[in-house]
Amino acid sequence: MDRAVLVQPTSYYLDHSALIDALSRAPGRLKGIGVIDGSTSDRELSDMRVAGIVGLRFVEMPNPNGNGRYPGTSGFDVARQTAGTLREHGFHVQLWAPLRTCVELAAEAKALGLTLVLDHMAGIGPETSLSDPDFLGLLDALDQGNVWIKLTYHRQSRLPHDYGDMKRAMLALVECNARRLLYASDWPFVRMEGREPDPRYLIKQLHDWVGQGPAKDILVNNPATLFGFPKEES
Repeated sequence: MDRAVLVQPTSYYLDHSALIDALSRAPGRLKGIGVIDGSTSDRELSDMRVAGIVGLRFVEMPNPNGNGRYPGTSGFDVARQTAGTLREHGFHVQLWAPLRTCVELAAEAKALGLTLVLDHMAGIGPETSLSDPDFLGLLDALDQGNVWIKLTYHRQSRLPHDYGDMKRAMLALVECNARRLLYASDWPFVRMEGREPDPRYLIKQLHDWVGQGPAKDILVNNPATLFGFPKEES
């Protein structure tokens, strides 16, 4: 990999020192996704941007233990409250949420003038019908260029080391708007013990499923546009 995007781990929450240190060791090759809460100052946001943090992650997934929000995360309400400041600093918003919530917040993010990146396939799973109103709403937002979607189909799949149950949904997204899709490894594969994917297989599978042109967009051109990497010369 020539370039990568590092996402702030929830265990560090608002302490970005490890992330910023990593970014400083590979300037130009690495970009970061950080986390804020309602108390994050304008100066802190400015310092994060200078360090190479280009987006901020928000979570609307319930804690698996049934007790509120995932620890170490901030909800979309923080993005809503700080939308003007986020626009001024040039941050995009990354969101992890169920499919229906993704569709609902895509419309709100558009009204707020925020670029929205939907994590974990926007909540699409093998059980999602391609005729589901929420899936169709997602395609509509994708078609309008309102959102970007991170393709972590291997985590959503129920077929470890095969992932074929996600192929139809993947191809529907590619057919809709391949220029708004992003490859996401989801490394280091937390909570995937015994199901860890082989990244080489994932890259090959992506090419096999979508073809050379869309694969290069997903792996190279699209992230260059969104994250601000230098564009490759044609």
